[in-house]
Formats: sequence, structure tokens, C-alpha cells
Amino acid sequence: MRISPGAKQRANADTLRAFYRQAIERIMAVPGVRDATVTNGMPLDFSASVALSTPDRPHPPSGEEHQSLARIISPGFSRVLSAVLLEGRWFTDQDSETAPRVGIVNENLARELFGSVNPVGKDVLILDGGAAMPAGSVRIVGLARNVKELGHDEVPFADIYLPFAQNPTSSIYVLAKADAAAAPMIRREVGSLDPEEAVFDIKTLEDYVYGTLRGARFNLTLVSLFAGFAVLLASVGIYGAIPRRTGQDPRALHQSDCRTRRFRGSRSELRAAGVEDEAFLFDLFRAAHNLLSQFRFLVRRPVRGYES
Repeated sequence: MRISPGAKQRANADTLRAFYRQAIERIMAVPGVRDATVTNGMPLDFSASVALSTPDRPHPPSGEEHQSLARIISPGFSRVLSAVLLEGRWFTDQDSETAPRVGIVNENLARELFGSVNPVGKDVLILDGGAAMPAGSVRIVGLARNVKELGHDEVPFADIYLPFAQNPTSSIYVLAKADAAAAPMIRREVGSLDPEEAVFDIKTLEDYVYGTLRGARFNLTLVSLFAGFAVLLASVGIYGAIPRRTGQDPRALHQSDCRTRRFRGSRSELRAAGVEDEAFLFDLFRAAHNLLSQFRFLVRRPVRGYES
């Protein structure tokens, strides 16, 4: 669900921290809830961006900063979304507003900033992150596995995770690992904290992912339909062209068809058997099969975690 607190709760960083701390405590008290967390952005959706650098280049020329997506999260994020940590640690309640600033980077950002060196224990500079992510030095305490940020066919994104206690922001998503029956009670508990707040967009993660990929699924369906139609036309054309080229009756091609079926390997095997046209048709069908197999990324299925 997404929560937008009232004006009183957005007055300053301290009231925001207190509000979301209470929200998590109440959600955790609901029967059927196993864990809960907050984040400023959902998987497969745009997140905030931030300009970064390293201590050896505290003032890089304009345009040479490292651009990264920024996820503001609270403890529990990794447990709710099954995010994978490769080195270091996740955030804890000790990473408070009075503690030294910390962050977690993904593999892409670590490679961009430090090459093959382990980034844990190194510092990164936030140059421009807006009010929620003020400029300053952040100590890296963890290295997280890359995840899909916008879709299964996206370009690699650099990510940095920052603790909510040190980077409070007003409009937040609340994620809970819970039974479906707990949703109405969660909304009631969160809504009772502030009569001015807006609570909306309540859905399961499975429904969210399915809806987010709707556009990509539609595009792939169209491409697949056109590809299937092209294969059909090519098949008809080849079937009609072979008798004219060879002088054979179409029924006599049964023997050639049997020869083709004996070969399940590469096109070169079909060509060696003297069935060049069938080899071409074989390639067409294989290309159509590979295209249709992409549906495995887009069909509706249970979401088992924040998978890469």
C-alpha cells in the first residue's frame, strides 16, 4: 500500500520518522503479518535518483557524476522482498538519525565506482539527492545483488539503498509479508494513525507485478502474432515453391518430410541431407519458438521474491 501522511506528520523529519515507526509497529501487531517494511519505490517502478562521487573526486565536472537510483528502505526490506546480500550487512535499528550515515550498493554501482574491489567499508559522496538525501559522505556497509528495476529486458541500473531513519521522505510504500485476509485490518490500523493521511493502492505483490508488466505483455503478444503469421505465410510459400522448383507433386514431398523429421539438430545437418528448403523452414519455426518462450517472463505466476 502507499501512504501519504497529513500536513502535521510531514511537518519535519522527526514527525515523519515517528509516524512510520508507529505504522510499522501497528502493522506487525496485526494477526497474520509476518514482517513489514517501508520503501520510497516499488520493484519494476521508477525510484528516486541521486548523483554520486567518490572521496578522491569530491567535485567532479558537471555531467561526470555517477547517476544512481536510490531506494530508501527500513529494516525488514530484505526479508519481505527476499533481496540477496552478497557482502556486509543490511540495515538495522541502530542505523538511526544520530548514527553515522550508511548505505548499501548493488553490483552495478560497486563495479562502476570501485571496479573489482570489495566496496564494503568504503565511502561514497552524495552530491545531489534532494531534501530526503542531503549531500554528504556515506559509508558502504553492504553489497546487494542486482535486481530488476523496470522490466526483464532493462539495461543495467546502478542502485544505492539508504536507511529511512537517516533519509526520511513523506510519500512511502508500506510492504507487508502477510496473509491476504490481513489487508483490511492493516489498512484500518494505519488509517487510525492520522485522519488526514491518504492510504491507497493496496494490492498483493503478485497483482502489482502482473499489472506493471501489462504493457510489455501486450507488445510481446502483438509481435508473437505477427511472427506466427509470418511463419505461416513463409510455410505456404515454401510448400508451393518446392514443387515448381523440383517438378515434384506435393504428395511426393512426404518422403522429404520424413527425412526432415529425422533431424532435430542444426540447419547444417538438414542441408547435408539435401533438404535446403526444409532447413530454412526449420529456422523459421525455431525463431518463432524462441520468441514465444519469452512469455515465461510475462505470464501471471506467484511472485517468490525480489528476483534478479
